[in-house]
Amino acid sequence: AKSPKKNASLLFTAAAKGRTKIFDAGEKGYLGKSAKDNLALLRRAKPWYYWFHLKDYPGAHLILECQRKEKLSESVLTEAAKWLVKETVEKPDSVVDVIVAQCRYVNPIKGDKMGRVTHRNERLLRIRVKE
Repeated sequence: AKSPKKNASLLFTAAAKGRTKIFDAGEKGYLGKSAKDNLALLRRAKPWYYWFHLKDYPGAHLILECQRKEKLSESVLTEAAKWLVKETVEKPDSVVDVIVAQCRYVNPIKGDKMGRVTHRNERLLRIRVKE
């Protein structure tokens, strides 16, 4: 097996389908297309990457790439969360809660085929959706 290129995208190294977006500050975000893709992305993500998910709502995981000791600004976190909401919710409520945690604190549930995970040390972002 060849080792993936240094700057190969996470979708490529995880052999997952999904969407990619580069944010204003240069961070890359990845959205899985299915439960299987979400878990593949999560398993390939570095422990210090950020994981986003809508609270109490099934849907894509967003993995946000960042440098190891990088402290992400609120604006980057909010921008990423808004992209997740836009891509996954057809008619969002005016306020949507998004869970954010570092990937090291997110664990797939063993044997679960639905792509569910447990998480700790998370924080909640309240995203206002413009009508």
